[in-house]
Amino acid sequence: MGTSGLARGQAVPKADESAMFKIEDSGRERRFELAWDELAEKSPDGRERAVRMAGAAAHHKLGDLRKKARDRETATGVKQDIVLYEAGHPHDESCRRVLTRKVLVKAQAGFDATAAAVRIEALAIEKPAYAPGHVIFTVKGPGDALTAAETLRALRGIDSVEPLLARLQSKRLIPNDPLFSYNAANAGYQWHLRNTGQSPGTAGIDANVTAVWDSYTGSGIRIGIVDDGLEVAHPDLAPNVDTANDHDWNDATADDPTGNAASDTHGTACAGVAGAQGNNGAGTSGAAPNAMLVGLRLIAGSITDADEAEALSWRNNIIQLYSNSWGPSDDGRDLRDAGPLVKQALANGVTSGRGGKGSIWLWAAGNGGDVQDNSNYDGYANSIHAIAIAAVNDTGSRSNYSEPGANVVVCAPSNDSVGSHRGITTTTTNGGYTYSFGGTSSATPLAAGVVALLLERNPNLGWRDVKEILLRSATKVDPSNSDWMNNGAGYAVNHQYGGGLINAQAAVNLAAGWTNLGPQSTHQIAQTGLAVPIPDNSPTGVTRTFSVPGTVLMRVEHVTLHIAATHGRRGDLGVTLTSPSGTPSRVFVSHAGDTNLDLDWTFSSVRHWGENAAGNWTLSITDLVAGTAGTLTEASMILYGTNTAPPTSAPAINSPLAATGNVGSPFNYQITASDNPQTFSASPLPPGLVLSTSGLIQGTPATTGSFSVNLGASNILGTGNATLGITIGPRLPTPPVITSSLAAAGVMNAPFNYQITATHSPVSYAASGLPAGL
Repeated sequence: MGTSGLARGQAVPKADESAMFKIEDSGRERRFELAWDELAEKSPDGRERAVRMAGAAAHHKLGDLRKKARDRETATGVKQDIVLYEAGHPHDESCRRVLTRKVLVKAQAGFDATAAAVRIEALAIEKPAYAPGHVIFTVKGPGDALTAAETLRALRGIDSVEPLLARLQSKRLIPNDPLFSYNAANAGYQWHLRNTGQSPGTAGIDANVTAVWDSYTGSGIRIGIVDDGLEVAHPDLAPNVDTANDHDWNDATADDPTGNAASDTHGTACAGVAGAQGNNGAGTSGAAPNAMLVGLRLIAGSITDADEAEALSWRNNIIQLYSNSWGPSDDGRDLRDAGPLVKQALANGVTSGRGGKGSIWLWAAGNGGDVQDNSNYDGYANSIHAIAIAAVNDTGSRSNYSEPGANVVVCAPSNDSVGSHRGITTTTTNGGYTYSFGGTSSATPLAAGVVALLLERNPNLGWRDVKEILLRSATKVDPSNSDWMNNGAGYAVNHQYGGGLINAQAAVNLAAGWTNLGPQSTHQIAQTGLAVPIPDNSPTGVTRTFSVPGTVLMRVEHVTLHIAATHGRRGDLGVTLTSPSGTPSRVFVSHAGDTNLDLDWTFSSVRHWGENAAGNWTLSITDLVAGTAGTLTEASMILYGTNTAPPTSAPAINSPLAATGNVGSPFNYQITASDNPQTFSASPLPPGLVLSTSGLIQGTPATTGSFSVNLGASNILGTGNATLGITIGPRLPTPPVITSSLAAAGVMNAPFNYQITATHSPVSYAASGLPAGL
């Protein structure tokens, strides 16, 4: 970078004798120019402000600028320093750097720091223990760091010299919307975005969006709110509403999605959860506070399959994702499918939407969990093209109504219909706010907001990539729940929670370096024309096997299973598909409310994501209720995934052969190898670690020490071996989380008591800015 032959920190000569410098900053070498009209004034209390200098245009030499700073420092008694800006960048806070009076030297062994200090007339020498081989010199006046650096570079025994620059780091964005943070005086707060554990709730049970907002807020992403309307004039939504692309299928106002303010409140609430404008000092914030919201008013009246299909495809060249908090009745009695046009629209959308990367549909998993309904029984949420979202309450347990299903991808925070749990605070009609929104209706737009952040970070993600990122980055909640297991690829899966609680920061981080999945491929096995009796009142039932040969080299993503059976009361049946890796998908569960005849349905599952296709897939059908018998007439399975290359030789392990961890902390190590390995081995493993069939070593180490682990990776042509060294260190301390209430009241001249409480055994406490007398 910079002028050819220019040494780092050396000035670039220019016609007007101004100066430009190459200095290390934020991990790389950058070009900086002097700010001729500005100084940094630092008072004794550490506060810093920019000082504009009149007549600065006359200064064209570094010496003149340094003299101006020294003169002002003498006159005011307040420290003055020179300011730099990265060349070609705006002169704003993010690019502003203060030239401190410190110079960092990376020295060779035997370097005489004392002699060097005398040479540059340094005031102090520091040899930081955290950086052996480095020396920090403190010089006297403003701008002296530049001349001192030049002198030091001429000395022997020095590898590098850099003037130290100071910059103002951005504070983590916490919106100033009054309903965002907990306040005892408010009827609600947005715990689903940042749960601080107040009144009631568990700290950390939220979508983990606040750290993401420093860089990504959904800018440039359009979210279609497919619902009963969107109040475009709501003051907390209006700045983000895209009125040029909205539509109404329910009445004559096709270009205005605003519904009946008294009855059509659902869509406005969903819109607020997804993308209410944040940090505007009003009301609430959405998960993607700068995303554009497109109102697609659909479900306020009777609609056709064509209406639905059109809405789900509306402007899919510019609308990246669609939030759908609707579907068939959640009564636990029926199987309700999407119409043929909707199915076609979804199938076309994943190839034509977003310029070929695929439209993304977030879908509510359903609210019939308390009546034994299941998301697999909903033809919309059950589609492989949708992302089904379940709900958890403010303590991280399944919301009572939230439907389980093998199709559930992740869960997101919402309310609960049982117990003392907070509802969701969001926008409502007539410019107002509600504090009791909930259901998977609320979890879904929250997930949509997270996906908007994800797409802003990496707009090239395909629709399947988004789904895998959400699965892989989710956080395990309710860890004692017995349904949790790791599938054959090492992914944690649960019928109630999918991959776990949606985690915006982890998802965005994973998206940053993501390599898109290859083209989708399929492998189908059909068993038709069957007449297999299903034993009545038998836990054994009937089993069928789908054998996928070893020549099918596929990494599985979605699985669909079509079952046709005659039965006098289909709710007696249970249907489970188990992969060669041993992962079960319970797609139809015995439930008393369904007294309908016969079963003819296609179920989907994401629980086998990442597993190898080859091997025996086992179908089990049981009838656990006496009195009615049935017959299996058809069973068909389709695997969707990505083809992997056939091997040309035995595998060669290419993952790093050293890994470290700590007792009590999660450990992950992925064995990787060339030539498409089909199986992996690792032994002996440190206590607490296990190996998945995909070659992922994971778990929680229980013992310190150094361990030598023999690795193996095999395919049909042979086995490759290597030795992995694992070092497990002692348990790391866990930072405390304050659990006491963050609001307290007292009376003047009366005793006051407030106890700070926190998790993980704190050893000290701090409280600053206390009222007089406390």
